[in-house]
Amino acid sequence: MYTTSFIRRHIFMLPKDAVFTTRDFLNYGSRAAVDKAVSRLVKSEEIIRVAWGVFIKAGSKMPDVATVAMVKAQSFGRTIVKHSTDILKGLGFSQTLEEGQAALEEDGNGKRGVENILKFSTDGKSSSFSFAGWKVQFISVTPRKMQLSKTKAGQVLLALWELGKDLCSPQVIEQASRTLYRTDKEEVRKSGRLMPAWLACNWIY
Repeated sequence: MYTTSFIRRHIFMLPKDAVFTTRDFLNYGSRAAVDKAVSRLVKSEEIIRVAWGVFIKAGSKMPDVATVAMVKAQSFGRTIVKHSTDILKGLGFSQTLEEGQAALEEDGNGKRGVENILKFSTDGKSSSFSFAGWKVQFISVTPRKMQLSKTKAGQVLLALWELGKDLCSPQVIEQASRTLYRTDKEEVRKSGRLMPAWLACNWIY
């Protein structure tokens, strides 16, 4: 009873369109008590479950998928960043990426992606959840890749790394380098130790 009251008061103090998680309430009681209280609030339609463990107040506008992903990751103390496949698409390499995926499928080593999948790189464990027709994937990556993701130059390198040695031709690397300013290219030089050898050797400075 007290757990429900504390959680209800907490929710009341939140901004109208706030997105929150079950883990935000763990200081109000045991996990079992918190889960039971939250379930009761969902049934009474005081809050709306938008994804597993993620909620909004009744009457709030539905959050976008990126916001839900960020809130869910933060609740577990994870950092998430744009995945290298999305960076590739932003650089205009969608067709090259699709060709590579098709080649993998022909070899029997991969599968075609499913529509409405949003990927994030994370410093935590890999996991996934569903939200409003989306499948959101948190993909665990190495500390090297997380460090590269902090800068524009590093994100471009990650995209090329994702593309792979066989598809990363000199022409592709040159096209990617055109998206960078002089200061970004200096950052590329500093990031040499974080790149795989094949990419470091082929990068056009």
